[in-house]
Amino acid sequence: MTKEIENNLVSRRNAMQAQVEHYVQTISDQLVTLAGSTMVVDASRAFSGAFASYPHVREAELSLSRFYETQFLDQYRQKNRVTVSARVACLRDLK
Repeated sequence: MTKEIENNLVSRRNAMQAQVEHYVQTISDQLVTLAGSTMVVDASRAFSGAFASYPHVREAELSLSRFYETQFLDQYRQKNRVTVSARVACLRDLK
């Protein structure tokens, strides 16, 4: 009986593994296809330019930075007990 249950679980695991691998491969194929699409590339470039010229972007960036450097940072320090100055500086590099 135990061997039968084990075989059943192994079979289910293998089936789930195959499903996940198929899903990941499908997503990968879609990304490759989209990355090669001139429409997607053009749209991405247009979006980046439009986003950068949006009037409230700088204000939002400052507000987000203030949040991470004050409220979030205190909680992060308490829970992780590590120095975070390098991590906060890393956030500035994302711009």
